[in-house]
Amino acid sequence: MLNGMRVRNFVPGTQREDIRAVKKLAVFLGRSPGAASAGDLRAFQPHLTESGANPPAINATVTAPRFFCKVTLDRPETPRRLVFVHEPRKPPRILAPEEVLRLLEAAPGPKHKAALSAAHGAGLRAMEVVALKVSGIGSQRMLLRVEQGKGRKDRCAMPPPKLLELPRDWYRIARPRIYMFPGRDKIGPMTARQLNRVRHMAAGLAGLPNQVAPHTPRHSFATHLLEQRIDARVIQALPGHAKLGTAAREWLAGREAELLPVPYFHVVFTLPAAIAGIACTNKAVIHDPPFKASAGTLTTIAADEKHMGARIAITPVLHAWGPAMTHHPRVHMIVPGGGLSLDGSRRVARKPNFFLPVLVLSKLFAHSGRLMLEKLAAAHDAGKLTFFGEHAHLIPACQSFDSSIDGWHAGIPLLFARSRHANPARVIPVSISQNLCSL
Repeated sequence: MLNGMRVRNFVPGTQREDIRAVKKLAVFLGRSPGAASAGDLRAFQPHLTESGANPPAINATVTAPRFFCKVTLDRPETPRRLVFVHEPRKPPRILAPEEVLRLLEAAPGPKHKAALSAAHGAGLRAMEVVALKVSGIGSQRMLLRVEQGKGRKDRCAMPPPKLLELPRDWYRIARPRIYMFPGRDKIGPMTARQLNRVRHMAAGLAGLPNQVAPHTPRHSFATHLLEQRIDARVIQALPGHAKLGTAAREWLAGREAELLPVPYFHVVFTLPAAIAGIACTNKAVIHDPPFKASAGTLTTIAADEKHMGARIAITPVLHAWGPAMTHHPRVHMIVPGGGLSLDGSRRVARKPNFFLPVLVLSKLFAHSGRLMLEKLAAAHDAGKLTFFGEHAHLIPACQSFDSSIDGWHAGIPLLFARSRHANPARVIPVSISQNLCSL
């Protein structure tokens, strides 16, 4: 079995876990595991469940007998009845930036402060933090080189400049030779278990005992980047995620945690197709104004005593691509059905199936849209817009852009409001899932 794992280049940790799992099988049978039958393996899995093992531990233990029977014994039919247990998906634990600072301040020493800052600042796994080498710290380029991370892959991480100050302080104090965070022998690295113990101890001192898990730094790192409107592909690459869905689920879980137990409404602001055509090559200039125009429209009408007289909360999401993979930017606004009174003394609720008059919203958004087009014309005159293909006639050297702007004014007031969502927990996934699939 060991030879089979070495040939397949299993890491030493996986080899140890598989050998330990086969040993459990031998103890359960009371004889050599090579003599195990299909019925023996079928009885072994309920034994794991009765012993109190959780689904991840059961699945990890079941993998080893499957490999042992299929590869080592060359009996692929024997483990056919072994099945993987469904593992319930739980929302990840997310720390706010203020809580991350409290956690770093509560760390016991400069080495541990530096290690935790590298984990939270670059979204590193515990095994990647302890394996950081002095030669992999690029202070001038603001890069951390992660060697042989998960899946034995090398990658570069980009921590914020402020969080590199703690590793610099630690280097000036200790002058480590090989590994940035050495263990007790001063030569080899500290273990991931030691780092996790320090993290839990610091969390307890910071008043965060139940909110810090080994993967919390990675979840918080990806969520904070999404909150800053960093491109999703960048967020996928920096923490070394194999799939975009991992980072997206972390962000969705963070937004769902902010939902209130009240009805929610879904309001969509969209732009004329002509503007959508040039938005694909001018994202930095065109994508930001619709956020401000749509948010200003909702907050202004909601604050009017004739309609609601309240300050409302909004979760805006830019939906750039349609289901047919056409670039069609529009802003989805997810709004609770009510808000706080202007003096902050009480909650103002709305009728169950009515939020704000769409006609009034459309008129104000049309006015904001005209101001947005004026800014677009100013950006064109300053040479900040680029045009290709069928829009090449709009380059600054041509004079047809002003006439195109005049034609776009008529298409600005495009807005519709959907009925309320009965289940607030479904608001975020329902309105964003299509956009994530497009990404």
